[in-house]
Amino acid sequence: MFKIEKEPTKTSLPIIKSNYKSLLYDEGSILFSGRNYLGTRILGSIADEDYELRKLRYFHILLSESDYTKFILKKTTYRELILQNANDIFVVDYPYDKSSYEIFRLNLNQIPNEYIPLEKSFCPDIPQKPSIQYSLRMIGKLANDHLIEITDLLKFDQNFPTIIRNGMKFLNGFGNTLTLYSQPRVAGSFILNYLIKIDDEKNPSCESDFFGTKQNIIRFLSTYMEYNFTKLCTELVRKRSIADLDVDSLMNEYNHLFSDFKKDTTSIEKLKNDLYENAKCIDAISTSIGTNFDQIEIYSGEIENADPIGIIDITNKSNLSIAIPEIESSDIKTYEANEFSIRIYQLNTDSRNGKALLKLNDEDQKIGFNISGKEKLSETKYSESLYFSQFITIKGTLKSQNGSYNLLIDFE
Repeated sequence: MFKIEKEPTKTSLPIIKSNYKSLLYDEGSILFSGRNYLGTRILGSIADEDYELRKLRYFHILLSESDYTKFILKKTTYRELILQNANDIFVVDYPYDKSSYEIFRLNLNQIPNEYIPLEKSFCPDIPQKPSIQYSLRMIGKLANDHLIEITDLLKFDQNFPTIIRNGMKFLNGFGNTLTLYSQPRVAGSFILNYLIKIDDEKNPSCESDFFGTKQNIIRFLSTYMEYNFTKLCTELVRKRSIADLDVDSLMNEYNHLFSDFKKDTTSIEKLKNDLYENAKCIDAISTSIGTNFDQIEIYSGEIENADPIGIIDITNKSNLSIAIPEIESSDIKTYEANEFSIRIYQLNTDSRNGKALLKLNDEDQKIGFNISGKEKLSETKYSESLYFSQFITIKGTLKSQNGSYNLLIDFE
């Protein structure tokens, strides 16, 4: 162990009293977190071991909720947090039996360089336990006084459940009914809770899950929610396009979990459109960041025992406020007076609206359409396409926006 040229400090401030969690383990905790007697976050790591004196030495630093969240979500490193707390690094020495401890309050200059964490000392991947409970936690400003403006509350209650429900859309057809509830508000800083209840449609009172369907539903929803608050914003900002969103991880998880069931699957295009709707919900939620609160943390499971699965901060707010208008304008594409091959599967002869499959880039794309004119549509190639389920060639104008297509057909 390196030598410390000062007397121990009489304080219990850096000692973990609750919510201990090992973040990296190998025959003992290498990296860990918890809270002290005041409830303040502590991040710690093992630093050294003296086999002769039978002692273990640890580094402990006190963190704000914001800094801890950034570390958990790999937005900052352990090294950066150590440097940030350069004048308040606690060294805690324990005997092997943990029967006592000595605490030294050091600054960075009193610690040998070889003990400082490396440049890329990001938090390791932490498996999140799938849950049916999700929470929003506002941090800073009004939230620290356990207050929220009514306009902000309405935005949260309108937009955050929309994101959850878009994930629930994926899970129809497995014999379960999913219902979303709001739970009582919690004050610290200001927390909104939501709960998903999963009932068996054939036997709503039955709690058994013989085939594991409920657990798979919960697991997929957890993956879906984590994607929305860790990857979605980055994807949209980087690619500035809905069509180019990378959703392979979501689709692979879905197909893996429900491979034994006949699925009423949502198309990839529909999924991307839902995710874009979610991005606009996140943008709406973030409106008051910087004025009424500093950031929003998203949790899966009971918030006191969970680490955040995502964060909405001023960076997300700024990036989305730029990306969304660009996407809205750039994703409108028009293909005029072209010939298209379509197969009509739904047609209202009064409104002249319908739905069809369009041959586009060697794939069948679902579209909406409208047929111009006032002529009767019976005994035309349009009705024949519907009745005989066959492709026909038409002329018209095709518009696409946000991954959706609509075709204005010139009547022939």
